[in-house]
Amino acid sequence: MNFSSNPNSKRFFLVVAVILVLQLPVIFFIISKFNHQVDKLPIYGNKEMASNGDTIYHKLPDFHFVTQENKPISLDSLAGKIHIADFFFTTCPGICPKLTKNLEKVHAFVNTVSTVHIVSYSIDPKHDSIPVLAAYAKKHRANPAKWSFVWGNQDSIYALATKGYLVTAEQGNGPENGFLHSQKIVLIDKEFRIRGFYDGLNPAELERMIAEIKLLMAEYKDLP
Repeated sequence: MNFSSNPNSKRFFLVVAVILVLQLPVIFFIISKFNHQVDKLPIYGNKEMASNGDTIYHKLPDFHFVTQENKPISLDSLAGKIHIADFFFTTCPGICPKLTKNLEKVHAFVNTVSTVHIVSYSIDPKHDSIPVLAAYAKKHRANPAKWSFVWGNQDSIYALATKGYLVTAEQGNGPENGFLHSQKIVLIDKEFRIRGFYDGLNPAELERMIAEIKLLMAEYKDLP
Protein backbone atom coordinates (compact mmCIF):
# COMPACT_ATOMS: atom_id res chain seq x y z
CA MET A 1 0.00 0.00 0.00
CA ASN A 2 1.27 3.48 -0.89
CA PHE A 3 0.71 5.61 2.27
CA SER A 4 1.93 8.79 0.61
CA SER A 5 -0.96 8.73 -1.85
CA ASN A 6 -3.63 7.59 0.60
CA PRO A 7 -5.56 10.57 2.13
CA ASN A 8 -6.87 8.43 5.00
CA SER A 9 -3.36 7.38 5.96
CA LYS A 10 -2.20 10.99 5.89
CA ARG A 11 -5.06 12.02 8.17
CA PHE A 12 -4.28 9.11 10.50
CA PHE A 13 -0.63 10.07 10.89
CA LEU A 14 -1.59 13.73 11.32
CA VAL A 15 -3.96 12.83 14.17
CA VAL A 16 -1.27 10.66 15.81
CA ALA A 17 1.26 13.51 15.53
CA VAL A 18 -1.17 15.98 17.10
CA ILE A 19 -1.91 13.58 19.98
CA LEU A 20 1.80 13.08 20.63
CA VAL A 21 2.43 16.83 20.71
CA LEU A 22 -0.46 17.35 23.13
CA GLN A 23 0.92 14.62 25.41
CA LEU A 24 4.41 16.11 25.61
CA PRO A 25 3.69 18.13 28.80
CA VAL A 26 2.44 14.96 30.50
CA ILE A 27 5.52 13.04 29.36
CA PHE A 28 7.86 15.76 30.63
CA PHE A 29 5.99 15.85 33.96
CA ILE A 30 6.39 12.09 34.42
CA ILE A 31 10.09 12.30 33.57
CA SER A 32 10.64 15.17 36.02
CA LYS A 33 8.83 13.31 38.79
CA PHE A 34 10.94 10.22 38.11
CA ASN A 35 14.15 12.25 38.22
CA HIS A 36 13.06 13.90 41.46
CA GLN A 37 12.55 10.48 43.05
CA VAL A 38 15.93 9.25 41.83
CA ASP A 39 17.64 12.32 43.33
CA LYS A 40 16.17 11.83 46.81
CA LEU A 41 18.74 11.05 49.49
CA PRO A 42 18.59 7.72 51.33
CA ILE A 43 17.34 7.44 54.91
CA TYR A 44 19.83 5.71 57.23
CA GLY A 45 19.35 3.57 60.33
CA ASN A 46 17.07 0.73 61.31
CA LYS A 47 13.48 0.88 60.15
CA GLU A 48 10.28 -0.90 61.10
CA MET A 49 6.95 -1.52 59.47
CA ALA A 50 3.93 -0.03 61.24
CA SER A 51 0.65 -1.96 61.48
CA ASN A 52 -0.85 0.28 58.79
CA GLY A 53 1.98 -0.53 56.39
CA ASP A 54 3.89 2.74 56.82
CA THR A 55 7.66 2.62 57.31
CA ILE A 56 8.95 3.92 60.65
CA TYR A 57 12.48 5.27 60.24
CA HIS A 58 15.19 5.78 62.83
CA LYS A 59 15.01 9.29 64.30
CA LEU A 60 16.99 11.34 66.80
CA PRO A 61 15.79 11.03 70.39
CA ASP A 62 15.00 14.27 72.18
CA PHE A 63 17.70 15.99 74.20
CA HIS A 64 18.06 19.12 76.34
CA PHE A 65 21.43 20.86 76.32
CA VAL A 66 22.69 24.47 76.10
CA THR A 67 24.66 26.43 73.50
CA GLN A 68 27.70 28.70 73.71
CA GLU A 69 25.25 31.51 74.46
CA ASN A 70 23.84 29.54 77.42
CA LYS A 71 20.57 29.15 75.50
CA PRO A 72 18.60 25.88 75.54
CA ILE A 73 18.81 23.62 72.52
CA SER A 74 16.63 20.57 71.87
CA LEU A 75 14.67 18.94 69.07
CA ASP A 76 12.12 21.74 69.48
CA SER A 77 14.87 24.29 68.79
CA LEU A 78 15.72 22.51 65.55
CA ALA A 79 12.14 21.93 64.42
CA GLY A 80 11.57 22.94 60.82
CA LYS A 81 15.32 22.96 60.09
CA ILE A 82 17.77 20.76 58.28
CA HIS A 83 20.90 20.43 60.39
CA ILE A 84 24.35 18.92 60.26
CA ALA A 85 26.11 17.66 63.39
CA ASP A 86 29.60 16.73 64.54
CA PHE A 87 31.27 15.78 67.84
CA PHE A 88 34.48 17.44 69.06
CA PHE A 89 36.31 18.89 72.08
CA THR A 90 38.25 22.11 72.27
CA THR A 91 41.54 20.60 73.53
CA CYS A 92 41.56 17.89 70.87
CA PRO A 93 45.12 17.60 69.45
CA GLY A 94 44.23 15.73 66.28
CA ILE A 95 41.17 15.77 64.05
CA CYS A 96 39.00 18.42 65.76
CA PRO A 97 40.92 21.54 64.67
CA LYS A 98 40.88 20.34 61.04
CA LEU A 99 37.23 19.30 61.25
CA THR A 100 36.10 22.61 62.74
CA LYS A 101 38.21 24.57 60.27
CA ASN A 102 36.56 22.69 57.41
CA LEU A 103 33.16 23.41 58.92
CA GLU A 104 33.93 27.12 58.61
CA LYS A 105 33.63 26.68 54.85
CA VAL A 106 30.29 24.92 55.26
CA HIS A 107 29.23 27.69 57.63
CA ALA A 108 29.79 30.22 54.85
CA PHE A 109 27.17 28.35 52.80
CA VAL A 110 24.79 27.80 55.73
CA ASN A 111 24.82 31.54 56.42
CA THR A 112 23.23 32.11 53.00
CA VAL A 113 20.15 29.92 53.60
CA SER A 114 17.44 30.14 56.21
CA THR A 115 16.61 26.52 56.99
CA VAL A 116 20.02 24.92 57.68
CA HIS A 117 21.89 24.88 61.00
CA ILE A 118 25.20 23.44 62.26
CA VAL A 119 25.36 21.74 65.68
CA SER A 120 28.76 20.86 67.18
CA TYR A 121 28.53 18.80 70.39
CA SER A 122 31.40 18.86 72.88
CA ILE A 123 32.26 15.41 74.24
CA ASP A 124 34.34 16.94 77.07
CA PRO A 125 31.88 19.03 79.11
CA LYS A 126 34.18 18.94 82.18
CA HIS A 127 36.64 21.19 80.39
CA ASP A 128 34.46 22.74 77.69
CA SER A 129 32.39 25.04 79.85
CA ILE A 130 30.01 27.50 78.24
CA PRO A 131 32.60 30.35 78.35
CA VAL A 132 35.17 28.02 76.75
CA LEU A 133 32.72 27.10 74.01
CA ALA A 134 31.85 30.76 73.48
CA ALA A 135 35.53 31.62 73.01
CA TYR A 136 35.97 28.66 70.65
CA ALA A 137 32.95 29.71 68.60
CA LYS A 138 34.28 33.27 68.38
CA LYS A 139 37.68 31.95 67.27
CA HIS A 140 35.97 30.19 64.36
CA ARG A 141 33.79 33.21 63.54
CA ALA A 142 30.60 31.26 64.16
CA ASN A 143 27.30 33.05 63.78
CA PRO A 144 25.38 31.78 66.85
CA ALA A 145 22.11 31.97 64.92
CA LYS A 146 23.50 29.41 62.46
CA TRP A 147 26.16 27.42 64.34
CA SER A 148 25.64 26.09 67.87
CA PHE A 149 28.45 24.73 70.04
CA VAL A 150 26.73 22.53 72.58
CA TRP A 151 27.37 21.68 76.23
CA GLY A 152 25.53 18.90 78.04
CA ASN A 153 25.80 15.98 80.42
CA GLN A 154 28.62 13.76 79.20
CA ASP A 155 26.71 10.47 79.30
CA SER A 156 23.75 12.07 77.54
CA ILE A 157 26.02 13.48 74.81
CA TYR A 158 27.63 10.06 74.28
CA ALA A 159 24.24 8.34 74.15
CA LEU A 160 22.97 10.88 71.62
CA ALA A 161 26.04 10.32 69.45
CA THR A 162 25.90 6.53 69.42
CA LYS A 163 22.15 5.88 69.58
CA GLY A 164 20.87 8.99 67.80
CA TYR A 165 23.42 10.12 65.22
CA LEU A 166 24.94 6.61 64.94
CA VAL A 167 28.55 7.76 65.30
CA THR A 168 31.27 6.98 67.84
CA ALA A 169 31.84 9.07 70.97
CA GLU A 170 33.34 7.66 74.16
CA GLN A 171 36.03 8.18 76.77
CA GLY A 172 38.64 5.87 78.21
CA ASN A 173 40.64 4.36 75.37
CA GLY A 174 40.79 6.97 72.66
CA PRO A 175 44.01 8.20 71.05
CA GLU A 176 43.15 11.89 71.61
CA ASN A 177 43.55 12.74 75.32
CA GLY A 178 41.65 9.57 76.17
CA PHE A 179 38.67 10.39 73.92
CA LEU A 180 37.47 8.43 70.92
CA HIS A 181 35.09 10.14 68.53
CA SER A 182 34.09 10.04 64.89
CA GLN A 183 35.28 12.51 62.26
CA LYS A 184 31.96 12.07 60.47
CA ILE A 185 29.51 14.91 59.90
CA VAL A 186 25.89 13.79 59.90
CA LEU A 187 23.08 15.32 57.82
CA ILE A 188 19.64 15.36 59.48
CA ASP A 189 16.35 16.26 57.82
CA LYS A 190 13.36 18.14 59.25
CA GLU A 191 11.86 14.90 60.52
CA PHE A 192 15.11 14.22 62.46
CA ARG A 193 16.07 11.32 60.19
CA ILE A 194 19.67 10.68 59.10
CA ARG A 195 20.15 11.46 55.40
CA GLY A 196 23.94 11.42 55.01
CA PHE A 197 27.38 10.74 56.54
CA TYR A 198 30.50 12.64 55.42
CA ASP A 199 34.20 12.54 56.26
CA GLY A 200 34.77 15.95 57.84
CA LEU A 201 38.48 15.91 56.97
CA ASN A 202 37.96 15.36 53.24
CA PRO A 203 37.29 18.55 51.20
CA ALA A 204 35.63 16.51 48.43
CA GLU A 205 33.24 15.04 51.01
CA LEU A 206 32.34 18.53 52.21
CA GLU A 207 31.54 19.57 48.65
CA ARG A 208 29.35 16.48 48.33
CA MET A 209 27.63 17.35 51.59
CA ILE A 210 26.77 20.87 50.41
CA ALA A 211 25.42 19.45 47.16
CA GLU A 212 23.29 16.95 49.09
CA ILE A 213 22.04 19.63 51.48
CA LYS A 214 20.77 21.44 48.39
CA LEU A 215 19.08 18.22 47.22
CA LEU A 216 17.39 17.93 50.61
CA MET A 217 16.33 21.58 50.46
CA ALA A 218 14.83 20.89 47.04
CA GLU A 219 12.94 17.94 48.53
CA TYR A 220 11.37 20.40 50.98
CA LYS A 221 11.09 23.08 48.29
CA ASP A 222 13.41 25.25 50.41
CA LEU A 223 15.63 26.50 47.61
CA PRO A 224 17.01 30.00 48.36
